[in-house]
Amino acid sequence: MSGVALRVGHPWAPARLTAVVQGTRRRRAAREPVAGSLLGIEHEYRVLGPDGLAVDFRALLPTLPVPGRALDPADRHALRLPWGAALTCDDAEAEVALPPLAVQRGTTTVAASLADRARDELAAILPAGHTIEGYSTHCSVAMPTEVAEVAAHRYARTFAPGLMLLLDGADAPGLLVRPRPGRLELGGDFRAGAGLAAAALFAL
Repeated sequence: MSGVALRVGHPWAPARLTAVVQGTRRRRAAREPVAGSLLGIEHEYRVLGPDGLAVDFRALLPTLPVPGRALDPADRHALRLPWGAALTCDDAEAEVALPPLAVQRGTTTVAASLADRARDELAAILPAGHTIEGYSTHCSVAMPTEVAEVAAHRYARTFAPGLMLLLDGADAPGLLVRPRPGRLELGGDFRAGAGLAAAALFAL
């Protein structure tokens, strides 16, 4: 807007522009989650056919009797299950994402139980002879967007080695630490049950 003269009362006059920007920031801040207030879990699975070879879940998913609805305009594969989880694809792998859980006493145990439920429901709708094997785990922790990148750098320099010990195997390529809008995503090897609950608790 350099070199443009705005008259007083113009929709983009400096005072009015400042008020608009401040109002937008307040509305955005009101929608931003409190750091650590929500936990999300995503599990990726490799789907194996009767011959033991991996199949592309992107081609298989449309043929499955999934009791879900396509409610995510940003992901054409995603199907929302009746209890809130989402079944989708991440490249050739199957992915199940739990609904965000409010963090309170016992949340990570509940998350591990729901992840087991999602795994069992995925296995149950596959064609005969198909099986699944765990591929990766992603824990998302609520984080205001404006500080998510800073939090990611600090996490990588401080807590990442501890989470790697809980999530990753000896041949893992390393821990994924990625800022996302409204959350911090932490990814590693597949973990379920008590191992998942422990990793999720450390992530928080």
